Amino acid sequence: MFHSGCVRAIVRLPFSRMTMLSPTVLYRDAHLLAIDKPAGLPSQSTPDPGRDHAVAWVERLLQSENSASKPYVALHHRLDRDTTGVLLFAIHRDSNMGLSRAFAEHLAQKTYIAIVEMPGASVPVSDEWTIDNFLAVKKVARSGSRTDAVRSGGDRAVTHFRILQRGARVMVVQALPRTGRTHQIRAHLSQSGLPIVGDKLYGAGRGPWAERVLLHALRLELPHPVSRSPLTIEAPLPEDMRRYMG
Repeated sequence: MFHSGCVRAIVRLPFSRMTMLSPTVLYRDAHLLAIDKPAGLPSQSTPDPGRDHAVAWVERLLQSENSASKPYVALHHRLDRDTTGVLLFAIHRDSNMGLSRAFAEHLAQKTYIAIVEMPGASVPVSDEWTIDNFLAVKKVARSGSRTDAVRSGGDRAVTHFRILQRGARVMVVQALPRTGRTHQIRAHLSQSGLPIVGDKLYGAGRGPWAERVLLHALRLELPHPVSRSPLTIEAPLPEDMRRYMG
């Protein structure tokens, strides 16, 4: 049975009434704020000015606490709209550069959990493997864009995978991305013959139906950008993924 571990330093704060998709605050200090992003909420602004997003939610939260000043909010990584889990913000200028450096220098270690379709009969799968290739975003009429492996051009993308649980119709996979390319985990799992359940863009349609892509940012580990002490932030698995766990 898979255990996600304990969530550290959880602080629960009032939700804004301006959004129906309200995150949970996982960690907060004078410099950083981390939320558990729900599915359906974009990480940042989209072409639709009326659509809510995580940056705006954090700005409203901070504004409600101190209406005298405009809140400082900086985001150095993001999650796809349907991906749930840990999303970290700098909320003070003193922490912004250190947080940017942590992501740029790969000091921030990310752990994801995915529910994937069982492989086809011709696709052998070991318990652990690594995809190391080059990815490029390509325009697709149906979806707008998708990420595919390329032989030239593109950006290097590295992800280490480990199977945590095998079931009758799905498997639970841990993903440790070493780079942060668009749709990296989704593309790499599809290339491995293990598309994520609910992923219409990269999926094969063999597994059970799901309302969203069943991918969750479980854990983020990094040195605190100000104190330099180790910081671990975790987000519990959402209900739609827990039901697949044995």
